[in-house]
Amino acid sequence: MLRWARRRAAPLLVTAVVMGTAFAFSLWWNLHVDHNTVWYEPADLWRTMLAAVRLDHGQLGQLYSDGTNLVSFPGAAVILAPAAALISAIHAPLGPPIGSVTDTNAWLIALPYTVAISCSVLFAADRLAERMGVRTGKRMALAAAGGVALWNVVPYWGHPEDCVAVALLLFAVDAAAAGRPWRSAWLVGLGLAVQPLVMLAVPILAVVSGRRQIVGWLARAAVPPAVALGAALATNWSATWYQVVDQPNWPYIDRPTPWIALAPHLTTQTVAAGPGRSIAVVLAVVACWPAWRAWQRVGGDGSVPAADQVPVGGEGSAMSSSSTDDVAPTEATPAPASLGLQSVPLRASGAMHDPDPSAARHARAGEGWALPWPPAATATVVWWVAVALALRCGFESVMVSYYIWPAIAIGMLAAVTSWWRLVPAAALGIGLTAFCNVWWHGEWPWWSVIVVTLALLLTAAYPSTAFGRQARAGGTTTSSSSEEEGRNGIPEPTALGVMHGAGDVSPLQPLQPLLPWPATGPGTTTSPGGGGNPA
Repeated sequence: MLRWARRRAAPLLVTAVVMGTAFAFSLWWNLHVDHNTVWYEPADLWRTMLAAVRLDHGQLGQLYSDGTNLVSFPGAAVILAPAAALISAIHAPLGPPIGSVTDTNAWLIALPYTVAISCSVLFAADRLAERMGVRTGKRMALAAAGGVALWNVVPYWGHPEDCVAVALLLFAVDAAAAGRPWRSAWLVGLGLAVQPLVMLAVPILAVVSGRRQIVGWLARAAVPPAVALGAALATNWSATWYQVVDQPNWPYIDRPTPWIALAPHLTTQTVAAGPGRSIAVVLAVVACWPAWRAWQRVGGDGSVPAADQVPVGGEGSAMSSSSTDDVAPTEATPAPASLGLQSVPLRASGAMHDPDPSAARHARAGEGWALPWPPAATATVVWWVAVALALRCGFESVMVSYYIWPAIAIGMLAAVTSWWRLVPAAALGIGLTAFCNVWWHGEWPWWSVIVVTLALLLTAAYPSTAFGRQARAGGTTTSSSSEEEGRNGIPEPTALGVMHGAGDVSPLQPLQPLLPWPATGPGTTTSPGGGGNPA
């Protein structure tokens, strides 16, 4: 546990800061600085909490009716069910507009719980950054910028379901990068069951799962949302269909965009957000083709030789696997007899590939394994996922300020491999987070600033090939404190060397990137531990 805490020091620290500032703003700032008479409690959170209370009471048919205003999938209520159960147990009333009691004790349960589950996205981003070989300094900067952006979603607007869904999506990308497509599919499905915005990333993750596995991947990803939504439809078809499919939004309360001219009017006060979001889904499907080609060009499918696979974190970056349990085992591969090498079981990492990737992929497909991705491929997929989620902001008929957060958070993650990209991306993300709550009259001004700034952020975060050229020209990698030993004491291989001990990286000779320990042959003897020692 202590070792895990050291590795995740950045998100742990930022989570504590977000928790403390959320309490300070809600309980103190709102009273003494804004001179209000009640605590600051987001009304949207109480509406979703009402749906969670009804779920705890078995009233599944009431999730989408009578004041919840829920437009997400039922998973949004499921993730709040533990807090709702505790609130019901102490008979604390919900806050306004659900209840008439202000400063309710229920808020002292709801606030820390929602902040805690929402900060899971910081841990998911840190895990992916570690897999991409990013050092601690950049990861700390990413967590800090991510915490600032996150603050707008939960303490201010009260939508933890967006954070949990994006966290599950990032964990799914991490599982795919580790060579676990089936695990990735289930995680995406759980994210969809919480918040359907994850749907925009589904085409990209499906195509990079492998052409032979795409049908099975999509089938697994569809199970959790189908079960959750099917149960709600079976108990109350009309209310569930209206909220989930038509998705009413309020242009007189939130921010209308130029697309409102094409949005169907449901009532005199609401328009349908569903058609505009369908355009974003179609474009996300189109984007999966260039995303797949970009992923393939950097060796995501194993087409790039191991010697050409380089870290994207720059010269001297650490190549560490996020979790040795997530690395796909590979079959024993015979070494050429002319070199005097023994046949050894290979163990692939995020920066290493098998000598025969197509055969290895096909052999493991039935077990839910695939080839791990090199760091450059992981960064490429992260960037395209950010692009897909940004499409939502381009075609919404009515925007709310927190809609921009998923694209900002994942865009900054894509930029974390270089200070030259991370600094401008983080500056744009934080600036946009601050600007999005400024009210501008008219449909064009506010929306135009949002779209242009998101485009600039994604441009700044675009993965570069400069580090690949630098490493091929002679750059080396060094170890980091997060480097872990593999199974049975086998050191974790790096992109350009093999770890023999803490802080010790030896350059690999030709053919040795495929071996997790020094080869035996003429002039060497094998110790009982399996290492090669000079004769």
